[in-house]
Amino acid sequence: MFFQPVLFAISLPWTFSHPILSVPELLKRQDIDTTVLQFALTLEHLENVFYQQGLKNFSQQQFTDFGLDANDIQNLQLIAQDEAQHVQFLTDAITAAGSQPVAECTYSFPSTDVASFLTLSTVLEGVGTSAYLGGAPLLGNKDFLTAAGSILVTEALHTSLQRAVVGAVPAANAFGTPLSATAVFTLAASFIVSCPDSNEPLPFTPFASLSTSEQQGCDSSSSQNNQVNMTASASSTSTPAFAASTATASNPQCSHKNTTASTTQSSQSTAPYTNSTIAVAASCGALSAGAPVAFTAASAIPSGSFVTFVSGLMVVSMMGQVDDVSISATIPPSISGQSYVFVTSSDAQGKIDDAAVLFGPAILEVSLSHPDPSS
Repeated sequence: MFFQPVLFAISLPWTFSHPILSVPELLKRQDIDTTVLQFALTLEHLENVFYQQGLKNFSQQQFTDFGLDANDIQNLQLIAQDEAQHVQFLTDAITAAGSQPVAECTYSFPSTDVASFLTLSTVLEGVGTSAYLGGAPLLGNKDFLTAAGSILVTEALHTSLQRAVVGAVPAANAFGTPLSATAVFTLAASFIVSCPDSNEPLPFTPFASLSTSEQQGCDSSSSQNNQVNMTASASSTSTPAFAASTATASNPQCSHKNTTASTTQSSQSTAPYTNSTIAVAASCGALSAGAPVAFTAASAIPSGSFVTFVSGLMVVSMMGQVDDVSISATIPPSISGQSYVFVTSSDAQGKIDDAAVLFGPAILEVSLSHPDPSS
């Protein structure tokens, strides 16, 4: 029950039906703390429903058959309980601040079996941890900051637990990876089909899409190059809040059986976004520092663009090899664990600026170089 490193790609060709505030405009607002809490609640709703659906859709026997023991299953149930408590805590905090908390949305998760559910849980927990870490500096109220830090610790523990379950290194980086609100919004929105009309729209504009080239590191002739493939799509007759979400994924476990499944959802609600896509592509060969990796953007990439890797506190830009909508680069040293990749207009020089982001983020799982016990 050991998973190989995974390539995660988020592709989001958005259509907007009304203007959205940019991040600089957001920072000028007086209710910044409440807005950050609403964003946090949006993410917690997503995680809460994800675990509720997973524990409902898959039986304890299915988890046992996959290889989880009683302790693993209990930890999964406790994680679900934690996410429900986070939702209630943030709901109460926003209400006490005099605002109406956002309600949960309708979601489309590309999880068709226990393997894909557990794999996706590691991704969501990792993104959640990065969201709290990146959002903390925006909070002015120290009580809110302490509460956010408290939730951050729990999300990080969830991440390590779930990574261990799927055979990944629980803490594959010495530091957490902060992400901007726009980057997190871009990732999270891929799972959201529609939201209630009563929800206040979040003041972020998603980045243009970036996806990884599939099957990097896999040998098509290898008997281990079998995957669990899943496709889920949602269509809308109107313009839903986070709509027309299409997801495809290949489970990173190199198994001996191919499985394909698809589900379709429809939404009747009205909101500003359409056509979001998330793709998760497996790599049967380990991705590591020094390995080449290629990406595909939603439109032509300007020559001279950089591939910028964000991992822990490392932000490293590599000059990209551009060919129309494709760009490739070598994974730089010090990149490990769940890492994020952007195409930027300039060398980030250690600190990524949303204004320089052209496409992204994609998510890469990069193997950690283990210390030599003999040294």
